[in-house]
Amino acid sequence: MSAAPAPAVQAQGAERAFDVEAVRREFPVLAREVNGKPLCYLDNAASSQRPRSVIDAISRYYETTHANVHRGVHRLSQEATDLFEGARETVRRFVNARSTREIVFVRGTTEAINLVAQSYGRPRLQPGDEIVVSWLEHHANIVPWQMLCEQTGAVLRVIPITPGGEVDFEAFRGLLSDRTRLLALAHVSNALGTVVPVEQFIREARRHGIPVLLDGAQAVPHLAVDVQALDCDFYCFSGHKMCGPTGIGVLYGRESLLAAMPPWQGGGDMILAVSFERSVYNELPYKFEAGTPHIAGAIGLDPKAMLTGEAIAGLRDEALWHLAERTDLFVEVDPQQKERIVRALQRTGHSVGYLGDGINDAPALHAADVGISVDQAVDVARESADVVLLRPDLDVLRRGVDDGRRTFANTLKYIYITTSANFGNMMSMALATPLLPFLPLAAKQILLNNFLSDLPAIAIATDSVDAERVARAQRWDVVEVKRFMVVFGLVSTVFDLLTFFVLLRVFDATESVFQTGWFLVSLLTELAVVLVLRTHGPALRSMPAPLLLWTSIAVTVLAVAVPFIEPFARVFGFVALPWPLLGAMIAIVVGYVLATEFAKRRFYRDREPR
Repeated sequence: MSAAPAPAVQAQGAERAFDVEAVRREFPVLAREVNGKPLCYLDNAASSQRPRSVIDAISRYYETTHANVHRGVHRLSQEATDLFEGARETVRRFVNARSTREIVFVRGTTEAINLVAQSYGRPRLQPGDEIVVSWLEHHANIVPWQMLCEQTGAVLRVIPITPGGEVDFEAFRGLLSDRTRLLALAHVSNALGTVVPVEQFIREARRHGIPVLLDGAQAVPHLAVDVQALDCDFYCFSGHKMCGPTGIGVLYGRESLLAAMPPWQGGGDMILAVSFERSVYNELPYKFEAGTPHIAGAIGLDPKAMLTGEAIAGLRDEALWHLAERTDLFVEVDPQQKERIVRALQRTGHSVGYLGDGINDAPALHAADVGISVDQAVDVARESADVVLLRPDLDVLRRGVDDGRRTFANTLKYIYITTSANFGNMMSMALATPLLPFLPLAAKQILLNNFLSDLPAIAIATDSVDAERVARAQRWDVVEVKRFMVVFGLVSTVFDLLTFFVLLRVFDATESVFQTGWFLVSLLTELAVVLVLRTHGPALRSMPAPLLLWTSIAVTVLAVAVPFIEPFARVFGFVALPWPLLGAMIAIVVGYVLATEFAKRRFYRDREPR
């Protein structure tokens, strides 16, 4: 999300330079003279000025697209809704929220904090509970909590600042108690400019189970903000502090908390159904957005969201490549421009589907990766399309795309997990086999291990897929597969070597005991790693599909029981393990699972976009 224009640079190949005059020209108000001198505006901490792109985006909306959002089936309402929700997605990416369900449009930071105070705080606080703020706070992060304390009997505790203008961390730690219910902290001070090391405060609050709200009104214009990396529960900011419109702001809230909070205001759009007996509230984030929202303000947060045919006519192909994927709505475009848009999106790596039913759509239908038309379309559109819908319903395509993405995601799971397991086994055997007095596993034991581990692996094809894997198209990345293979293969190798050491040095295992113990650990870790690595998030928060879960459980039970079942154990050369040794093997498996989960979080955290 960028309301302000990029600094001007010199021609390609020349050294980049900041062109002050070019930037000034982007802000119409700076053309004014005050007292006979060019305006020099320094009050950005209170409210910044608007660049031409923001002013034009708002004007275009009012001139061409204005209608109410979410409620109309006519063209203007659909276009306005696309722009409004496109701005929400832009904000989500801007602060790296997990979902647009976590992005609530409000009038500004002040309203966002009041919303949290009344919807989150008021139902939860009891007399004697405590809210912690600092001496650096803006009035918007003080007064709402004072009002809440008056309403609930809670107490406002204030962290002092040091002589250097820093929030005193040690004093903060001393203020925390079992009655602390919320920490509300400025990310950057509006008065002193202090950049508060909020990560440190959040970690300490987390240790005590205290939710955290950050006032980011002064931070967002100057810092790269990643709400997932910060691990805060609420984050608020205003458009007018960052070259955007007045009267629009954003509340980020952790989805689990927002879902449990009641609506703050009642009215249209925040309800699904209304009767005189009761009302059914809308889903997130709309249950917090009562009434007609500030549509133009939201669009002004994302001024590049709309592109007109007139603007496209003046763009070179290279410029259109840059703008097309950042645009949510193309208006008043001719047939050749439609084709140019499709080509531009393809040029930047997108697979493009185009839906059209008229003769003017034929060039774009030809150019698209998937051309879609309807049975009632003109002949040339139907002939140009790859898919013709017999009914005016795109849901069949949506389901097909979702099914395809799930299949591809599960295919990637299998490839990633299998390559890392094979690499780990290869490294383990290469390092340990020359030092062992016997084979780690007999041939028939290897065949049994492979057969049993393949049963859950087959079920990966039917596994459930995390929502974020379906929401966006995934891509094949050989470099990423190699990184994954090396990282998790080496984790496996470390625990393989640990198992060999424990069996030989701690328990002085004979050949049959060693092979039985190694068979057990090898098979259980293969089963466990599938359940851990099948999701990018915490394994316990993502439920595998029933077939994968129950085949894994069944094979686990069988693996533990095999050495104790005759004549099965004798045929495969297994022996019953002493209970201490069996406990040690299971402990190694548990350690491997925890280490893999930790490595996974680091692996994906380092690769998430900031």
